[in-house]
Amino acid sequence: MAIETVGIIGMGAMGMLLASQMADRLPEGQLNVIVDKTRLKSYAEADFIVNDKPLQLNFVTAPAAGEALDLAIFAVKYQALAGAIKEMKPFIDDHTTIISILNGIASEEDLAEAFGDDQVLYCVAQGMDATRQGHTMHYSRAGQLALGVRSAGQEDRLQDLVDFFRRVDIAIELPEDARRQLWNKFMFNVGLNQVVSVYGDGYGVIQKQGEARDQMVQAMREVLPLAKAEGVDLTEDDLKGWLGVADGFAADGKPSMLQDLEAGRPTEVELFSGTVCKLAEKHEMSAPVNDWLYHILTAKNKELE
Repeated sequence: MAIETVGIIGMGAMGMLLASQMADRLPEGQLNVIVDKTRLKSYAEADFIVNDKPLQLNFVTAPAAGEALDLAIFAVKYQALAGAIKEMKPFIDDHTTIISILNGIASEEDLAEAFGDDQVLYCVAQGMDATRQGHTMHYSRAGQLALGVRSAGQEDRLQDLVDFFRRVDIAIELPEDARRQLWNKFMFNVGLNQVVSVYGDGYGVIQKQGEARDQMVQAMREVLPLAKAEGVDLTEDDLKGWLGVADGFAADGKPSMLQDLEAGRPTEVELFSGTVCKLAEKHEMSAPVNDWLYHILTAKNKELE
């Protein structure tokens, strides 16, 4: 079934980026930003700016009678996912396709538990370089979405999603193994986002030989045996490939986790080292660098309370 109506929950950098890509390509009323009633007034009065261009958004707190979204996009931080699921439930029925553009490897499982396995597809947002301050966001690379089925029988649903994103000119990729792609990016974020955030500097801190780069590599390396234990075949070559990606970033650029810390927002540490530590305990393995990162970043979160 063709996708027409779309709802996004979460107006962080990624939510704004996707909304900006779709806003001019969808008829009025087909793109909605789902917000709770307590935020409606402040959102409606705010000026959302993407690459110096005003972004016109339609904020919605409740669905029209008898209507559900064709596509629901979750773009919140992981710590806000449980609340977002509650907010989105009235907008979703059995026909709605659901994707998450959250980092990490946990959100699809949470969404499938809430809405059912049949509706949730894999989606990995990659290659974006968005930077947000308040309601203003800039990016130079829009990146692409890697899509895939989570279970047999979702092929038609995936094709409808592919057709939609091609229609609105959003770049997509169809990897042979989308779950592996999800884990691969997770490994990268576990190292890059966390280490750069702990050192409180731009990407340049891990682009030179030294302690920070070594810790980034080791944090990523701790994911490899955990992935294998979970049935995902990540390799040292995957890790080395990400080093080349990290070296290509602007030295003064900053990951979203560091942007959150500097803006006084809590980070997604539970999504990264928190997940690694839980999996290490589950499989009776050790992850000392991620243990260290978890304690430091958790302490930084507490300082923001």
